[in-house]
Amino acid sequence: NTSADEILHLDHRPLLGHDMCEAFPGLRGTDLPDTYRHVVATGQPHQRAQFVYAAGTISGAFDVHALPIGRQRVVIFFVDISERQRAEIALRRSEERYRLLFNSGNDSVFVYSVTTAGVPGMITQVNDVACQLLGYSREELLARGPHEISSPESLARLPAIFAQLRTCRNALFEAELLT
Repeated sequence: NTSADEILHLDHRPLLGHDMCEAFPGLRGTDLPDTYRHVVATGQPHQRAQFVYAAGTISGAFDVHALPIGRQRVVIFFVDISERQRAEIALRRSEERYRLLFNSGNDSVFVYSVTTAGVPGMITQVNDVACQLLGYSREELLARGPHEISSPESLARLPAIFAQLRTCRNALFEAELLT
């Protein structure tokens, strides 16, 4: 159909009447043709997540579905998930870089939730350095808020720091922490 033509960047009409592996040579050596035959023989539908195809002008990752539609007939539909797959890979790489930066410095790093009043709530992330310097496990720190680990002087500066965060979107500061 025209949707498949758009996704695969081809004209399906010359493929009509051809064996599946003649029409799509990249399927040779995979189990997909046998899977389609099994759908026809048993009447059981099949779904394959992230089937990668690369042959001729067709290249990508696809979620593939095969449904029996009568005697010796099957309908196959697919969704091109190549862009989603690239986005997932980019997200994983970004998370890895974030984790590396978060844990590679010599300073304690804390990430706090923000309450509806606009003040810091509980710690949601903490790096390894903070755990080591304060002598707490990660779980112990994640169960605390700034009022439990900050000196009174540091707590008094928090409203100004959070005001800067709201207006400038960043704030660099030092705090005296309690062990």
